[in-house]
Amino acid sequence: MDVNSAIAQFFGGDEAKLQDYLKFRDTLTGLKNPTRISDVIASGLDQYDAVFVPGGHGPMMDLLDDPDAGTVLRHFHKTSKPTAVLCHGPISLLSALPNSTEVVAALSAGDAAGARAKAQGWIYSGYKMTIFSTAEEQQREPLEIGGKVLFYPDFALSTAGGDVSVLAPWTSYVVQDRELISGQNPFSDEALLKLLLPALSEKKKVVSAA
Repeated sequence: MDVNSAIAQFFGGDEAKLQDYLKFRDTLTGLKNPTRISDVIASGLDQYDAVFVPGGHGPMMDLLDDPDAGTVLRHFHKTSKPTAVLCHGPISLLSALPNSTEVVAALSAGDAAGARAKAQGWIYSGYKMTIFSTAEEQQREPLEIGGKVLFYPDFALSTAGGDVSVLAPWTSYVVQDRELISGQNPFSDEALLKLLLPALSEKKKVVSAA
């Protein structure tokens, strides 16, 4: 868990809620030994009902052009299984590009036209989506990373071809388009869950009927 997220502000200002969460987190022993994405793929993705990518700055560093993350996302897209992404998590959608490394390099260099040209054929092109906004990032980046991100997440997804919309900073906002459910920020978590759970139930019904 990002240290800057372990504060009462993200738990309704309630210190007791934060402490309850931290106790719950410590019972999740699997988090201490996470499975590599490559091993998850090798075990067979068909056994999974949904994929969820949480936020924090982690996805901005190690998921946005990770080929294994791309394999997972393309599978869930192809099978129309729920794909839920929250806060910075939607940046991982770039990994589904066959040349994600080149697109990310162009974005990092400030070459929007080059990134747009290289992102042709993205499976999420035209999808309605949301992600952590530039306004939110500009408030948090000095505190969380002591500098600036390589590029702003909403700009990156728009450049790649996403139909991106955001609301005012720290407003709960979720967008659903086909299998993709995206939430703008940490305060969008409950709204995202309210869309993800029915999507899971619906998918299971379809599978049962088949």
